Amino acid sequence: MVPILVVVLAVSVGTFMLFAVDARARSEVADWLSRNGFQLLEIEARAFKKGPFTFTGSPNQHVFRIEARDSAGGIVKGWARYGDWVFGWMSDEVEVRWDDA
Repeated sequence: MVPILVVVLAVSVGTFMLFAVDARARSEVADWLSRNGFQLLEIEARAFKKGPFTFTGSPNQHVFRIEARDSAGGIVKGWARYGDWVFGWMSDEVEVRWDDA
């Protein structure tokens, strides 16, 4: 009976961590955009198609496809990467690359 409880607890904690890290990554990207004069309109996590971050990232980083409104009211699209190469989500690093116009 005890091993089943340990497995259930481990799965529960793991699931919680996945959701918590994803929420933090989305929040940090939105904060970065806000500090730089943008309003986040849409954010989509990408696990496979990572745009310009496809071959330059690590599994510790989160990549998002983003759409934002700039200070002039225009709509811009691009890619955002959260976390650094080694420490991933334990870093607050955000890098954004905008699509070519």
